[in-house]
This record gives sequence, structure tokens and C-alpha cells, in this order.
Amino acid sequence: MKKSLIVIMGLFSPNLLVADDVLYCTSELNSGFAYEDNSFREKTFENTRFTVKVSGDFESIRSDDWNYSCRKSHLNTVYLCLDTFDIGVFFKFNKENGRFLAGNITGYGYLSHSSTMKGSPDTDHIRAGKCEDF
Repeated sequence: MKKSLIVIMGLFSPNLLVADDVLYCTSELNSGFAYEDNSFREKTFENTRFTVKVSGDFESIRSDDWNYSCRKSHLNTVYLCLDTFDIGVFFKFNKENGRFLAGNITGYGYLSHSSTMKGSPDTDHIRAGKCEDF
């Protein structure tokens, strides 16, 4: 009986009842560097919608197929999340006003491309916009 009571109490522990949040984000600005006609050019991209699954108090997030590890910045309301592969994909979020910056600034785009490289390089870009919690 004692073990059953402990198990039941454990199920209702506040730590176990913390649910992940989902943010619904929409970019308002979206630009970067695209490789076209044998050179990189500034380019504006269509704005996008995406979701961000937040674990805990921004300990980590997941968006599309990317996992991020996060930490609170010195600004106290801003969280910086970096992709777990250390490629250069990031998500920065301000919990106070819902604004975000998200970027793909990888080593496979402008930084590493050369004229002898085969295939298309990545398109480095940054998005800015707002997220809402539903």
C-alpha cells in the first residue's frame, strides 16, 4: 500500500506535470545570400510559418528536423538556442515580446564555397518575426 501511495504521489508531482509548449512563429523579414550565376547575391525570401516545441523553460527546443540546446542570455528575457550539430543554425527568442531571430549561417554556404566545389552551396539566411503561444 505504501509503494502504491508513493507511485501515485509521484505521478502528480509538479515536475512530471510540466508540459512542453508549442510556439507558432511567422517570419516578417527573410533574407540571405543565394548562389546564382556563379556568385553569391543578396536575396529576399518568402516569409514562412513554423512551429517550435519548447522543452521546460527553454532548456531545449525542436523545430522542423532540428534540435537545439538553449540558454538564457545576459538580457534575462532573451534565449539563445544553437543547433546540437554545431553547424550554425540558431534561434533567438525574446519571451517578453515574442520576437525571434532565426538563422542558417552554416559552413556549407558562403564560408566554404569555392569555384572548384561540386554541387550547390547552402543558402545562408536569417529570418525575423514573432511567435505566439497557443
